[in-house]
Amino acid sequence: MSIRIIIFIFTIIIIVVYAIVKNKRQKNNQVNTTPKIKHKITVVDYQTIEIKPPRHLNDEEKDLLQQLTSHKELYILNNQIKHLRVIGKCSCGCKSVDFWVADKKSISPYRGDLRLLPSEIELRDTDGVPIWILLLLEDGYISNLDISKADSQPVHRDLNPKNWSQKLRGEWGRSEQGHLLKTEMENLICEIHVYLLNEGVDTWRPVKAEKLGENKFRIIGTNDYDLGDEKWEFLPGDIVRCEQKMLADGVAKVTRLVAVEKLTATPKNGK
Repeated sequence: MSIRIIIFIFTIIIIVVYAIVKNKRQKNNQVNTTPKIKHKITVVDYQTIEIKPPRHLNDEEKDLLQQLTSHKELYILNNQIKHLRVIGKCSCGCKSVDFWVADKKSISPYRGDLRLLPSEIELRDTDGVPIWILLLLEDGYISNLDISKADSQPVHRDLNPKNWSQKLRGEWGRSEQGHLLKTEMENLICEIHVYLLNEGVDTWRPVKAEKLGENKFRIIGTNDYDLGDEKWEFLPGDIVRCEQKMLADGVAKVTRLVAVEKLTATPKNGK
């Protein structure tokens, strides 16, 4: 084979490789204008309803996000609000929504203290059942406004922050886990562990509970509680006594607050 043929073949190979690399770079630099739901809202068996085309936030969603990003350390997240579009909502009526950031190039992601998040607001529905409102992020950008109710039922209360108590519109506090929290609950909401029956091995379910006194708690439950799937030793509404116990967490053992005795049962509506 002559030198000219070898040089010709080598040149063709270089041209082909260059074309492939250039095409790949162009694809990577293209801006994808099609939003995708990356965070699926899951409440019991409810599904996310995709919204096409993406819509602007309504006043209630804007006001809730303003409240959830009102802490001085979350100013970057507050700046993201005007760039958000709603691309999904939960089918259960809980008012949870998924967001898409319309123009990431013009705003900065949150790179602050992750221990402050998710920022959370706790309030009661008109039937007295607790509601939890959380701000969720993905890669430093607001991705979801998660609104859940302790009994997994639709939210009835007007969530407009303008109608909240002064306590909810006041200073931020911290949850037991350390993240930002505002609450109108009369008592501290914390996490306890309830034993699961008929599991074959010792298993405990972490649940939210309202602290009523020294080692005395009212079980609120979780937003995915399913009596047909799990059998709890103590049920939502029960008032229980708790003790600190060592529980297995993977290969390690950790101290957890565990319900050990039922003191009294409370009707679900709290009356």
